[in-house]
Parts: sequence; structure tokens; C-alpha cells
Amino acid sequence: MSMIQNFLRVNLETLNSFLTDSHSLSKMVYSKEAIHLDNLIDIDKAWEGIFFLLTGESIGTYDQAAPPLSWLLVGPNDIDRNQDMGYGPATYTDIEQTRQIDLALKEISIDELTQRFDSATMLEKIYTQISGMMKMH
Repeated sequence: MSMIQNFLRVNLETLNSFLTDSHSLSKMVYSKEAIHLDNLIDIDKAWEGIFFLLTGESIGTYDQAAPPLSWLLVGPNDIDRNQDMGYGPATYTDIEQTRQIDLALKEISIDELTQRFDSATMLEKIYTQISGMMKMH
């Protein structure tokens, strides 16, 4: 099993319901109906490549990425520290933190992303384990 990432956009009322009853979050995200939610984005295993392009960091060095872009991988606030959603607790950003992420993303141009894309570096820093697993089979 490997790590995947989902983003769920909710209003304050729904967030507060998750903070009150964190199991309602897992019920929503992992339900069969989740694929029909317009506010749920499943980036599956592409999360680390996207994070690397945006921050230059991988899972091994994610803590060296600066906020607010570091919050794309691990939000600054826990829904329920004791609830394991697969690889730890679900995290979230509040309205102001989300605005900060939006502003930081707007500062990155397509040209800058294109320059950051280096498949050899990504293979070395991110996908080494995947390559190793593929060679074993």
C-alpha cells in the first residue's frame, strides 16, 4: 500500500462537524459516494511529484519546505490527532492559511514550474523506491 493524498473543500460548519466527530470525515472521504463529490480532489500518488515541483522538497525533506506551501502536504492543524487516516491524522488549513497558500501558488509561473521539472532529479529524490520495487518484480 502506498501513500495517496486527497483535498476536501468544506465550509466552516462542516469543518466544525469534523472537529466534533472526526469519524464523519472518514465516512465521507472513504464512502462509495465520494467519487461523486465536487469538493473532493484525489491526487492519488501524484502528490509527491506536485509537492516537489512546488517546493523542491520530497517526503524525506518536507519539513524543510516553508509555509504556506509546506501546508499542501501536511496542514498546520489536525482534525483529530488520534485518528489515523492511513498515514496519520487528517489536517486542514483555516481560511487565512488557505489564502496564504493561494497567494503563494499565484507567485509561481508556468515557466518557473517548467524550469523546476527535472525528471532525473525527481527519479533520484522521489521515485527511487518505486523504481526499486519495479526492478524486483
